Amino acid sequence: MSLLNKVESMDELAAAVKFAGVGRRYLSTLIVSALALAGAETDALGDGPRLSPREIEGVRMFASGFSITEIACFMKRDIRTISCQKRDATSKLGVQNDPGLFAFARAWGLT
Repeated sequence: MSLLNKVESMDELAAAVKFAGVGRRYLSTLIVSALALAGAETDALGDGPRLSPREIEGVRMFASGFSITEIACFMKRDIRTISCQKRDATSKLGVQNDPGLFAFARAWGLT
């Protein structure tokens, strides 16, 4: 299942098709932002620190198999920015490593 807003870019559409083609879920940047505004960005306990929409998107893409470099290119951000967002999300969620981040993403349906 893929969710996109009809005003999404062609890059988002291409990514959604790619994910759907291999049976994976995809949430577009605008959908992730809307969910974040609705409060879906709380951590697994529901009462911890909130992730920013960019952190959610980065975690989703990272857990879906994209490298930091690929995420940076797709989001049109510096590699260091994406790396910092991943580190900040990991810290906010209280996970110690990448497998913990993957587990969070799976538990919340981000992958």
